[in-house]
Amino acid sequence: MPVIPLLPAAYLADADACGLLHRHEGLPYVAGRGADPATGELQYYVEYCDPALLAVGALEWLTARVRSEHSGTDLIVVRVQGEAELPAPWHRHQTYVRRTGPPPAVSGDGVTVVPAGPEHLGVLLGWIYEALVRAADERGRSGDPAVVRRIAEEVLDTPGRLSYVALDDGRPVGHLTLRRRRRDEVTGEEYAELYDVLVEPAELRKAASTALLATAIGRLDPGEPLLGQVHHPDEILAPGQGERVLRGLLASGWAVDHSFWRLTP
Repeated sequence: MPVIPLLPAAYLADADACGLLHRHEGLPYVAGRGADPATGELQYYVEYCDPALLAVGALEWLTARVRSEHSGTDLIVVRVQGEAELPAPWHRHQTYVRRTGPPPAVSGDGVTVVPAGPEHLGVLLGWIYEALVRAADERGRSGDPAVVRRIAEEVLDTPGRLSYVALDDGRPVGHLTLRRRRRDEVTGEEYAELYDVLVEPAELRKAASTALLATAIGRLDPGEPLLGQVHHPDEILAPGQGERVLRGLLASGWAVDHSFWRLTP
């Protein structure tokens, strides 16, 4: 089980200086409203909420405040640290998992993993674009293709980005993309983010994904944290899909670090 880090002393002061610190019953939470860059969806994003507040009436006080003060909000998103969960009617939105196990054993069945080179940028862009579109579609949302493409390009331009490509008989069949030197906005921890992993042929998915992950872990500095993320689709469009993916990860060397929960106000 991951250790829940302490809140940095300056965090609440910095949030207050930015006008994002609020209080309910004397306890702090940090929140603000903004648009999802891919879909334009207006989200009231609670970056930090005092743990004692999370247990107060399924956060009905928060829902009422958003309805009163931020009409037109499409979605409330709340960060929850560690393995804690929010009760219904809240649903998981995104779960960050931390690698706690050793590098996975590679089967050596012929899939080759190489660092991505300039010749792979086109296929990488397509794969990341596809991942962004799929994540929006699975929530019944869509975005401007030009905007989504720009976001994919920004991912590839991220300083510290590392990508690896899986080859089958010399043909690219999948990738894993890391963004290193990321910083948790709440805890201040620096970590490497497993941004996306995708393997197209179903018959190669397990072997290639394992080889990609083993290669990526081997490139990290000793002790460098590795966090990945699970997107949880709409409960009607893809019921239980995110939970199945999460269960698989938790059974294979990952543990929940923190999660985001959503509610339509």
